[in-house]
Amino acid sequence: MLVLGGGISAILGCIGILNFVNVMSVGVMTRRREFAILESIGMSKKQLESMLHFEGIGYAMITILACLSFGNLIGWAGFKLFKNFVEYARYEYPVLPILTIYLVILIISWFAPQIAYQNISKDTLVERLRKSE
Repeated sequence: MLVLGGGISAILGCIGILNFVNVMSVGVMTRRREFAILESIGMSKKQLESMLHFEGIGYAMITILACLSFGNLIGWAGFKLFKNFVEYARYEYPVLPILTIYLVILIISWFAPQIAYQNISKDTLVERLRKSE
């Protein structure tokens, strides 16, 4: 049961991480022209990357807060339902795995927007401004 649950959790976790990276990449790519305009009026690349870092961390914090509130509630309710069928079941809160996952989420949220921005900022500023959406 532990292997099956862990395997399903790992698969769903990978799907979620890939989805987040995809959403961040598409978000950065669709705002490519806006970023070029911001750079043309004086925003440095460092400031732009800092803005993207905070955006990614903001998404991560929203995700973590949702998991802490709704995720724990759903997990506890699921256990209570399971306990009705299996009397010997006990609930142990997996603190270390959850903290590890939260750390992974924060790391990915920090680096995903930066990597996406670096991929679109290889052209010169003039070329980025001329590209139409």
